Formats: sequence, C-alpha cells, structure tokens
Amino acid sequence: MSGGPVMNEIGEVIGIHGRSDVEIYKLAKRQVMESPLPLQALAGEDSDTLGSKTSIFKWGIPTKIYLDNLAEVAPITVAPFAVAPNLSHNTLYSSNFPLWAMALTIFGSLGGLVLVARKPVCYFWFNRGNALNELDKYQETIASYDKAIEIKPDNADAWNNRGVALNELGKYQDAIASFDIAIEIELDNADAWNNRGVALNELGKYQDAIASLDKAIKIKPDYADAWNNRLLVTSLQHKKV
Repeated sequence: MSGGPVMNEIGEVIGIHGRSDVEIYKLAKRQVMESPLPLQALAGEDSDTLGSKTSIFKWGIPTKIYLDNLAEVAPITVAPFAVAPNLSHNTLYSSNFPLWAMALTIFGSLGGLVLVARKPVCYFWFNRGNALNELDKYQETIASYDKAIEIKPDNADAWNNRGVALNELGKYQDAIASFDIAIEIELDNADAWNNRGVALNELGKYQDAIASLDKAIKIKPDYADAWNNRLLVTSLQHKKV
C-alpha cells in the first residue's frame, strides 16, 4: 500500500511498495485532455466484450516519514518470545520476508521474536498500519494509524494513509475528511490532494475531483499519477454527460 518501505539487507530504506485502486471505465471516443507528461503504463490492462478497459487510479504514497522519524527511534533489543500462530520460522527467515514487517512485533509476537523499543514512536505505529494494510486488514490498519496520530497529531502522512484505508472500506466521506486534515496540516501535500481527488471521484463528484487533482499537479507539476488520474476522471465525467 501506501507507504510500505522496501529495505535492503542492512535495513536501509531503498524504495516503497505501491498499491492501486482499480476503476473500470469505457474509453472516451475523443481525447478530453493532453498531459505534458507521458502517462504511466497501466499494468494489467484488460478489455471485456463491451470494450471496457481496466485502468488504474494511483494513490499518492508518502516517503519522507521514514527518514524524518529515524532520529526518534531509540535503540532496540531483540528478545525471545513465543512463536506466533500460523507463522513458521521458515517464513521469518525467508529472503522474501520484508524486514520492515518486524515493526509489527513491537506490540506482539512474530516468528519467535519481539522487538522492544525504549519509547513509543509514531514511526512504529505508522509502519504497523502499512503492514496490516498489505494484509487487507483495513480496520486494524486504521486503528494503527489512529495510534500514530495520537502520538503525533500533526502527522500529515498518517492522516493521508488513514484516508486511503478508509477508501478501501468504501467510506469515502470519512476518507475525504482524513485527506482534508492532512491538507490542513500540510497544504502542499500533493499526495493528499491526489488521493482526495480519487475519493471524490468514487462519489461521482467529478468537478471537485478534478479540482483536487489540479491542486496536486500545481504543487508537483511532474506528478504523473495525478495527471493519469485527472485524465481518467475527465473521461468518466464525459461518459456521464
């Protein structure tokens, strides 16, 4: 999802995972806008017998929180703990097992280990929310982001990702409320503006959606995902006319 970090073997953040929300729509018969940037290739495009095409709305993913919070993370120790149910040691030690998921163990067991932090930090709850989202456990995801926000109420990225999780549950109005708070905290948060536009689109509020996406583009003119989303929303708007 939204913000899950990819780390190398020594725990350095080298990238992030992304997640897309799929929207089915018929292609417009005429071009409704031109982007000055090449649109991102649509992974997994497919067509049905009606000529519809699968296109992808892209969620904005914050990245800076991982580096911003490094100074807050106290040294940790590793202690033995009971093996978590349904999770084998082979899974834990597999080269494919993401190291960042170990943040989950700060509040519970995972593969026989528990990480003990010297002080509660927003970073761990935020990361826990990202990991739970990867498991499609959206209610628990939101609960973790709420904990992160409780520790640091002005964490715009936590509010942003909380909104994405709410959207996954179909709670679009609540999602927009979270994006609005993220924007109130950080007016130039292009990700939140982009995501707000996607959520508004889900409610059929195309003009408002385009206005939000335009804000994202104004803040970040090379934001390819926002351009892509704007094109899709505009296409849907014309189909409703």
